This record gives sequence, C-alpha cells and structure tokens, in this order.
Amino acid sequence: MPGQRAQAYDQGRIFQASGDQYITEQRIFVQQAPGARATEELGPCTVRAPLAGRTPPVLRDRRELMRRLREALAAGGESHVLHGMGGCGKTAVAHALFQEAQREAGRDCFWINAADRLTLRAGMLGVAAELGASHGELAAAHAGHRPPADLVWRYLGSAALRWLLVIDNADDVTVLEEGGWLRSCELGTVVVTSRVGAAPLWRESVRHPVGVLPLADAARALCDLAPDAGSVEDAELVARRLGCLPLALHLAGSYMGQPLLEVCSMTDYHQRLEDDEPTALLDQGAAPGAPSSRQLIGTTWQLSLDALAADGAPEAVSLLRLLSLWSAEPLPVSLLSRVGGALLPTGRLESALRGLLAHSLVALTAVPGASGGPSVRCTQTHGVLLDSVHTGVPDDERAALLDHALRPLESAADGPEPLRLITPHVRALLGRTRAGDAAGERVVRLAVRVTRQVYEAGDWTGALALGEATAARGATWLGADHAAAIEARLSTGPVLFRLGRYEEGEALLRAARGTALRVLGADDVRTLDAGFELQRVLHRLGRLDEARGLLDEVLAGRLRVLGASHPLTLKARCELLELRIAQEDFAGYDTAATELVADCDRHLGDAHLITVWALDAQAKGLLRAGRAAEAEGVLRRVLAGQRAGYGDAHPLVLGVVLALSRAQAAQDKRAEAVAGAREVVEGRSRMLGEGHPETTAAREWLTALGNR
Repeated sequence: MPGQRAQAYDQGRIFQASGDQYITEQRIFVQQAPGARATEELGPCTVRAPLAGRTPPVLRDRRELMRRLREALAAGGESHVLHGMGGCGKTAVAHALFQEAQREAGRDCFWINAADRLTLRAGMLGVAAELGASHGELAAAHAGHRPPADLVWRYLGSAALRWLLVIDNADDVTVLEEGGWLRSCELGTVVVTSRVGAAPLWRESVRHPVGVLPLADAARALCDLAPDAGSVEDAELVARRLGCLPLALHLAGSYMGQPLLEVCSMTDYHQRLEDDEPTALLDQGAAPGAPSSRQLIGTTWQLSLDALAADGAPEAVSLLRLLSLWSAEPLPVSLLSRVGGALLPTGRLESALRGLLAHSLVALTAVPGASGGPSVRCTQTHGVLLDSVHTGVPDDERAALLDHALRPLESAADGPEPLRLITPHVRALLGRTRAGDAAGERVVRLAVRVTRQVYEAGDWTGALALGEATAARGATWLGADHAAAIEARLSTGPVLFRLGRYEEGEALLRAARGTALRVLGADDVRTLDAGFELQRVLHRLGRLDEARGLLDEVLAGRLRVLGASHPLTLKARCELLELRIAQEDFAGYDTAATELVADCDRHLGDAHLITVWALDAQAKGLLRAGRAAEAEGVLRRVLAGQRAGYGDAHPLVLGVVLALSRAQAAQDKRAEAVAGAREVVEGRSRMLGEGHPETTAAREWLTALGNR
C-alpha cells in the first residue's frame, strides 16, 4: 500500500492501518526454561511424535509389561501409570508402545510432556488442534475464557479414530491434578510416566512399577549397544556394578559402543568404574550437544530433589546425602530411626523419608530374618544414585554427615539388627571416608569391631575382605603405629589362620606383634592377643616348640594382666591342651583338662563357648587315651554346645563332627563314622573350598574309613 514502507527488526512490531480499522494484538507468552533457546512457537513442535525418550535396540525384560499395555491399548478406556525412579526406563517403555501404536492403521497417537504446567497445557491444546478444534476455541482456552482441559477432552471423546495419549514426565502430580487433565475415555488409552508411585490422582488408574533389569537382561542390553566390547560374562560385571539401571546401562553401552580416541572394553570400563569417579564416567556416554537433565546420571535425580524442596521438604536432600555414605544394600529402618539430632530431627526425618519414597528415590523392602525369625523392615537405595549424590556432598557438610552415619552403626554393632544387614554399610562407610576426615579413627575402630564379629560368625572370606580394607585405610589415615591401625592389622590374622593361609598369617602377625611390642608394650592386651594368634599359626605349620614357648609367654601375661578367671586366660589354657596333644605331652593331661572344665564352668557357665572348647580338649584327650566311648559322650555335649552358640552352618561345628566320627570309628561304629566324615567333607568343600587344608584332612579321613 502506498506510503506504508516501515520495517521492523528482531522483536519489533509495526501496525499500520488506513481508514476505519482497528488492530488488536493478542500474544501468548510461554515461559522458557533457563538456558533454553528462544522460540517463536506457542507450543510444542509436534504432538505426533515423542520429543524425548528413546527405545533401545532391544527392549529387554519388559515383555510382561508390554503385553499388559498392548491389551490395554486394544481395550481402551483406561489410564495407566508407569512409575519408578529416574533412569529406570519408564519413558523407553512408553516410547516403544507409542511406536507400535503408530504402526497400527486407524489409530491416532499423541505425545505430551508434563514437566511443567505451561508445557502440558500447550501440548494438550495442540492435541485438540490436531483433532479439529478451531482457532477461536483454542484462543479462548489460551486466554482463560473457557476451560482448556474440557475443550481437549471433548475433542478426544468425539475423535474419529481410536487413540493413544502418552503424558510423559508427570513427576509433579499437581500439574495434572489442578488442571483436571487426567481423564479416561472409551475411545482411547492414556499412559502416564511418573517418578511418583503413590498419589491420590492415580486411584482410578492402573499402576505399573518399572524397576531395574534382571542381571542377564542388563548384560544383554550392554551387548546390544556395544557388541564388540566384550562377552556377556564381561558385561555382567559392568551391569552388576551399575545396579542394572537402564539409564546407566545406556550411557555405559553408548560410551563403549562408539569409541573415538580409544577402544574401551567391558573389562576396561568396569575397572574405570572402580578407579574413577563413576558418575562423571557414565555421563561421558551421553549424546553430543546439550543433553537434558533426565539423560545424565549426575543430574537426573536433582529434578526430584528440587521438587521435594519446592514442596517444603528440603530435609530430603540431607537424608539422601546421609544415605549416600552407606551401602545400596537393605538398611534396617530401626537403624535409620537412630539418626535424629540437629541434622534430621525425628519429625523431619519421617517427612524426609516419605518424600524420598514418594519420588521413588528410596524403596521399602522386607528382608527375611535369621533362622526363620520375623522379617526386618528395610529401606533400599540404588547404588548409582548413591554414587551420584555422594559426589555432590559439599565439603562443609561432610563432618556432620559422617558423625550422623557413624552413630547408628556404632550402636547397632552390638544391637539386635542382624550382622549381615549392618556389615555392608560399615564397609561402604569405610570406602566413603577420606584421609583427613576427623571421623577416620572412629570409622576404623568400628570396622575392626565388625570384622571380628563377621569372623566369629563364620564368614571368614567376608571378614578378610573387610579386615584388609580396614587395615589399609587405618595405616594410611592414622599411621602404622597408631593403636587403631595396629588393631586393624591384627584383626586379619585369625582370619588368615582359619582360611588355611598359614604362611601369610605368620608374616602378618609377626610384623604386627613386633609393632605392638614396640608401641604398646609386652603387657598390653593387644600384644598378648597377637602372640596368641601367632602361636596358633605356628602350631599348624608344625613348629610346635616355638608355638609352645610363645603360648606359655601369653598365658603368663594374661594371668598377670587379666587374672585367672578372665575368658581370654581360660581360652589360652584350652589352647595349651590342644598344643600338648600335638606334642604328645600327656603327663597329667586328664587332670589338667578336668580342672580346666571345672574352672570354665564356674567362671563362665556351662553354655559358654570357651567352656565348650575346654570340653572339646578334654574329649580329644580321652580319645587319645583309648577311652573312645567316654570321648563320644563328651563330644556330643560339645556338638550341642557349638550348635547352640554358633548355629548349624558354622565351619567350626564341622570340626566337632569330625572328632565325633573318629570316636565312633574307634568303637567300630563304621556307618555312623562314615556319615559324619562325609558331612564334614561336603560342608568344608562348600564353606572353605576344596584346597583348604582342613578339607584335605577330612577327605583323607573319609578315604581311610573306606579302606577299613
């Protein structure tokens, strides 16, 4: 038009009119996420295709879930909620269902992001537009002149085709609830993905928990992404370390499957997970560019924590940071309830835990009790999540968190909680503590206590692993001459002895005893303990005279320091009888054994394990003296006492069964003797291994019985 030559740049607007014309501009502003690229679109680019999510090359271990969703899709009329922690693959399942539904003739498929109110609203109105809503209807809904949800569902209810509507990332349930967006319709099926598993809004929906993959499927998922990186067995090691979490598997597999500067095998990657910072390593597998927070291990759970903080539960962050100092294994709720203090007062601890449970960051589980006892209520948190959260713990909070993590474990170490449920968290805390942390000595002393308890419970392999880790950290953090570091080294000596690693045990105990003599003195209880354990190893190595001299020294020291009635003094007397049998020193043996049993019974009681040990030494003396029937009677008392004290599955019980077999063989009770020997061979093979010296001795005895 002549005279209208104005130009506008960037965000400028020019309005010109001639005659009696009025111009009204209506603009809808869509809030951009921080750092997002500015856009001219008033809604999503499309509602016909997923703008997020992915389907892996093969959707592993979702067969039953996909079957139920396909049936729901065919039937229509329901809403279904896929819920679980971030990174467990909810969106991948929805994506796979969406792709299948798109391939069906005569079905419309819509994908909406419900991460926030504006995005959900724009997407749902986009669905209405696709189904024929007029510009005026949409403008009125945008302007608030008519209810937008009613408009959308009116068009969904009168659609010409059956449909599938996926509402992804509905982690803030109020976004759906306040707008009345979640409804059902006979013409279609709604599938919602959410981290919130328990919400009143889901009452009318069918809920489907989505968790981690089974180990075999997780390994195959890694091989799908990185087929040349290693075998399925190699992939299982990586998958187990990653807790079989689909997001972690995808990142790891993508990293190994698309090498640029160097080839990374499954074995290499597993080692790097142990040596490097696992969260940073995993996030290197993300796609180039600027991946969303949901696609990175280091940030995906922050979305849930931010939501909890916005809901008035910031203490959930403190609780999750506390949990990150412990293990991914089940944690007794009774242990967690002891936290308290200024960090998490009891009332706030309850709300923090409920918040983490609601957002699938923590799960509740029941662990079977020991020996058929009642189950133990526990919480459980995924290991990759704990690694990620621990990486972000501020340095100025570490001291308080370590203190709060230590106190429940210190009180529980002698409490009613099963040892097998406490040990993993002690081991994890040992790994989370750093050199220079003020709590380092407390952590070492706690780990020494638990190492000894695990050893006494008969899990000698577990005790060795914990003891060696404790000794290494004690020497590094405290110095080799620190009393706690000496105790840590000494705690592994008895374990090596029980595992049949006598030469290693001698070297360790001799060095530790030398340090204890120099630092603590000859009469220190720990020095005497080192001498006691060293002589046991020497006994097994056949150096009987050296062992006898050392044991005499220990017994004299314990009498002097602890007194004649102390359990450790009585234990040394029991050991002396064992050594005398090996030396064939039987002069006055029966009298010494009878006196020892009487002293133990008087000072400790007849049910005490040291009293039982004294009876065992007495029975062996009777057997050597040719009094097999008397020995069998005493050994049956010993067996009952050991089973009562240790339980049937303890390796030491098998030693009594073997002695009983020898007593029975001496009385020509061959069938009973063979049955007992076979029980010992099978038990020791299972518990200690085929190559253990005591397994070999039991097998030789069984062979000897067979030749009689």
